[in-house]
Amino acid sequence: MSCWPLLGFLLSTAFRLLMADPLAPPNIHHNGGGGNNRTEQLDDLLAEIGDVTSGNLGSLCISQQFRSVPVSVRVDAFEAARQKADMLARLLQDLGQLDNQELLKLLITSAVRSERTIETSRMVTFTKPTALASSASPSQSNGLIREQGNIVNLLFMAHATRPASPYADPSVKVDYIQQSASINASIQQQSTTLPKATSTSSGSVLLGNTALNDLPWFDDPFRSTPQAAKGFLANWNKFMINSSNVTFLGWWTFPYYQCSSRRWLLTYTIPVTSVSPTSSTAADRLDGLLTVDVSVSSMDINQCGDGPSSVETTADQQTITHFSGTHKCHETSTCRFERGYGWIRGGYTCTCLPGYYSPFLKNATFNGSHVELAFRNKLTFNSPVYDQLYRCLPCSAGCDVCVDDSPCLAPYDWPFRIALLAISMSWVLISIGLMGAVYKYRRLKVFKVASPTFLCVTLLGCAIMYAEMAAIFPELNTPACVATKWTRHMGFCITFSSLLMKTWRVSLTYRVKSAHKLKLTDQQLLQWMVPIMLVATVYLGAWTASDPPTGEFILTGPTMKFTQCTYNWWDHSLAIGEVFFLMWGIHVCYSVRRAETYFNETKHISWAVYNIAVTNIIFASFHLLLLPNVGPDMKYLLGFVRTQMSTTVTIALVFGPKFYLVAVGRGDEHDARTKARGVTASFSLNGLSLASGMGGSCAGAGGGVLVGGGMTENLENSGNPPEPDDQPVDLYRENEELKAEISKLLTV
Repeated sequence: MSCWPLLGFLLSTAFRLLMADPLAPPNIHHNGGGGNNRTEQLDDLLAEIGDVTSGNLGSLCISQQFRSVPVSVRVDAFEAARQKADMLARLLQDLGQLDNQELLKLLITSAVRSERTIETSRMVTFTKPTALASSASPSQSNGLIREQGNIVNLLFMAHATRPASPYADPSVKVDYIQQSASINASIQQQSTTLPKATSTSSGSVLLGNTALNDLPWFDDPFRSTPQAAKGFLANWNKFMINSSNVTFLGWWTFPYYQCSSRRWLLTYTIPVTSVSPTSSTAADRLDGLLTVDVSVSSMDINQCGDGPSSVETTADQQTITHFSGTHKCHETSTCRFERGYGWIRGGYTCTCLPGYYSPFLKNATFNGSHVELAFRNKLTFNSPVYDQLYRCLPCSAGCDVCVDDSPCLAPYDWPFRIALLAISMSWVLISIGLMGAVYKYRRLKVFKVASPTFLCVTLLGCAIMYAEMAAIFPELNTPACVATKWTRHMGFCITFSSLLMKTWRVSLTYRVKSAHKLKLTDQQLLQWMVPIMLVATVYLGAWTASDPPTGEFILTGPTMKFTQCTYNWWDHSLAIGEVFFLMWGIHVCYSVRRAETYFNETKHISWAVYNIAVTNIIFASFHLLLLPNVGPDMKYLLGFVRTQMSTTVTIALVFGPKFYLVAVGRGDEHDARTKARGVTASFSLNGLSLASGMGGSCAGAGGGVLVGGGMTENLENSGNPPEPDDQPVDLYRENEELKAEISKLLTV
C-alpha cells in the first residue's frame, strides 16, 4: 500500500508535462511589467546574458557563484547523458544502498567516463530527521539545513569532474560528509578540510559560500509552501518543462552560468528514493539526488524570427530560439542568423531587402553587434546613428537590385509622345467625320456602288486601330496591355474583313460562267462577316479572362529598362491566324486583278490590302528582329508609323478617289470607260464591267469577256434599299440593250 502515494505523484506529474508546451518560454515579470512587453523583457534578459558572458559580472562571482536564466533550450544533443543518468538512478534505487559512499563515488565516476557530453556528475544524500530537528541544539545541527521551519539533514555530497586531458581519469571530490560524535580523531581531522553546513541568522544553512537551496540544480522537497504538495522538483523557476516523455526520471534545469568554470551549463536532476515500510509520503522516501552537468556554452542565440533566413536553423540542436524576433534590423532589411557568436546578442547580420540599398556599405550587410550597440545608444542617448547608418534606402523606381539611387527606368519624352498621340486622335476624329460624309453622300453612285454600309464599317475599324496609340501612350500595365491587344487586333479584323468581303463578292461574281442571276447583297455579306468577328471576340475575351497580358521590363541598355506588354503563345497563335487571313486576302485580290469595276474600287482595295500586308511584315521584323530593345519613345514612334502607313494609307486609297469625284462634281456619274465599253447603268450587282482577257460565258470580238452573273441585276439593287428619288429601271430598254449585245456576239 505504500507505493500508492508515489504512483499518484508520478501520474500527476505526467499529466502536467503532457499539458505543457515543451519549448514554451517561461513568463518573465519585471517590476512594473505587464504581459504586453515580452520583447522588452527578452531584451533585458538578453542584455543580462550578454553581460555575464562577456565578463561584465559586477558582483556576480563575489556574492554568488551561479546565475540561472529562464531560457528554454533544446536538449536533444544530450539524450545519451540523460539515458545514462536514468540508468544509474534506477540502479541505485533497486540496490537501495545510498549509504554506501564508495559505491556512489564509483557510479558518478563511471558516468563521466562513459559519456563524453557529461562534464560533472554529482550525488547528494539527505534525510528528514524530525525527532532530531525538535531536540537538536545549535551546536548539534551542523548538518541540518533549516528554512522556514523545514529541516533537511545533509549526509553526503560528492562530484566527479571531467579532466582537461582525454586520457586522464575523472577527478572525484567529496563536498560534504556528515561526521558522527563517535568518529575517531584522524577522521575528524581529515573532515575539517570539508565544507561545513553552518546556519545563518535567517535559518538557512550555507555550504561554503552558497546556500544549498541557491544551487541551480537543488530544490528543497520539505518546504512548507503551496508548491510542496506537488512533490519534489516543484520549483519550476529552476527547471524546464521540456519533456513530454513520462518515462524520464528527472528534469533539466534552466541554463546557468558557473563562475568557477566560466561556462554555461545544464543539469539533469533525478530524485533517488529508497522504499521504507514506515514511509507514508514521497518526502519521507526521498534519500538523494543524482545530477549530471552538460555544457551549453557552444550554443548560439538566434535572434532572427521565423522567416526564410532562419528556416534552416530552427531545428538545429545547437541553436537557442528562445529570443527569436528580438533582432534590431530595420524593416527594410532582413535578419540572417550567424553561427559562432555564442551566448551574446548580435549573432546575426542585417541584409538589405531586394529593392533597397545602403548608401554607406556596398554589400548592404550590417554586423548585428554594431546594430545592437547603435540601437542601445539610440534608446540611451537619442543617437541618430541607428536610423541613419543602419537603415536601407529604397532603390529608384523599377530597380530590382541597386547599389545607389541611380535610375533604372528609361526616360519618356512626354512632349514627343503627346504630339504623336494628338496626330493619332486627330485621325480618329477624321474617321468619324468621313463616316458622316459617307452617310451624307450615300445616294451618289460613287458611294452607292461601293456599299456605304461596308465603307462605314471600314472607317470604324480604322478609328479603333488609331485608338491603339492611346492605349500604349502611358507606362504599360495590365489594363493598358489589354486595351492594346483589343484595339490592335479587333481594329485590324474589322477593317480587313470589310474590305475583303467586298472584294470577295467581286471575285464570286467574276467567276460565274453561266447566264443565270447571282445576287449577293450587303446583308448577306454582313452575315458572312459575323462569324469572323465572333471568332476574334471569343479569342480576345478568353485571352483577357484567363491570362491577361501584363507589362514586363525589358532592358534597353546595361541598366536601363522600360515596360512592354508580354508576348506569349496567345500572341503567336493570333499572329499566325492573321497571317493566314492576309494570305487569303492577297489571293482574292490577285484573282480579281483584271476585273473592271465602277470607279476602279476593286483595284484600290487590292492596293490597300497589299499595303497592309507589307507594312505589318516590315514592322513585325523591326519589333522582333531588328530593333527588339530600343527605348520606349522609339517603340512608340514605330507604332505610330505602322499605324499611319497601314491605316491612313488605306483610308487614302479607298476613300480618296471617291471624295475627289464628289469634289469635282462627278460623284453621281458612271466613269467614261464603262460607258465606252457599252455597259449599261443597270449592268452589275457589284459594279462590275467588262474584263479583258479572262474566261467567261461569252467571248466578244474585241477580246473582252462579259461577266455572266451581272447581266440581270441592276445597279440600284446591290443590297441597299432604294432611295425615294431613285428612278425606276426601264426594263424594256434594258432588254433591248441586252439583245443588241447578244446579237453582236453571235455575228462574230
